[in-house]
Amino acid sequence: MALKAIVAGLLCASAVTIMYSLAPMRPLVMKTVLSYKFLVPEAESLARKTLYYGGLTEAMRGQSLIGTSTITTGFLGTMWAFTFLAASNTMILVIGLAIVVLKVGWQSELFMVDRVFEKTQLAIENPYEEESFAQRLRSFTQPFSHLLEHPFWLIAGAGRIGQKLSSRGNVEAELRDLAGLSKHSGFGMAYYCYGLVAAITHTLIMLSGFLLILKRLQKPSPEGAPLYRITWQTFLIAWCGLLFWWLPGHAMIGEARGVILFFFFFGFMMACDRMLLDQTNEAVRQ
Repeated sequence: MALKAIVAGLLCASAVTIMYSLAPMRPLVMKTVLSYKFLVPEAESLARKTLYYGGLTEAMRGQSLIGTSTITTGFLGTMWAFTFLAASNTMILVIGLAIVVLKVGWQSELFMVDRVFEKTQLAIENPYEEESFAQRLRSFTQPFSHLLEHPFWLIAGAGRIGQKLSSRGNVEAELRDLAGLSKHSGFGMAYYCYGLVAAITHTLIMLSGFLLILKRLQKPSPEGAPLYRITWQTFLIAWCGLLFWWLPGHAMIGEARGVILFFFFFGFMMACDRMLLDQTNEAVRQ
């Protein structure tokens, strides 16, 4: 029964996310689901502040990202394995919907597929001419050249307050933003806010988590821990999601929710590792 409830929640959360991405359905989602304050904490304040600086699109995008991520995190981040095992009928429905989208809606303007292909092709053919992609590339290389001119950034950066004030046109903060650094990656944002040591440390944490997952998956499932393998398979999928969030985006470092989410997930994974190890040792002693 619990798994059926999880499946229902997963479908509802996915439906909200997909409906919001389609322009004709967006007003309906905003007036119904995202109208509940607890799903979008401080949404009105965020929208007002963003609108004050002339960012209408950013205000709408920020509110939708917060709302849909609040809905989907619990289901999509932790329960996908259980839903896959327990809901074969649901999988048939999902596959059927995917076929409908591919057959009917692939060329539709509602899905913006052409825009995705064009942006991807431009990024591959001219990576340094496509500005958004070039910024992401520079965010991994620019810190080292910047450090040669500003050695103090080895251990300290502008801080998150400096980053936020700079984006809002504060003159003092703009003076601190010495090189107009590209920050569109976890590494670039960590360097900008906290310095090179912090950026390398965060990168090593990302790498160590990935290596731990691979190490655990290479081992045979121990006795006494029946969920051992599926647990680490789930962590692998989730960690890949974090990795593809960290590579092209800065929210994991530059936003409080991103920092909290990452270190909560990392700590949760370490706790599960310890729990599975204790279960294995207990089974061996018995």
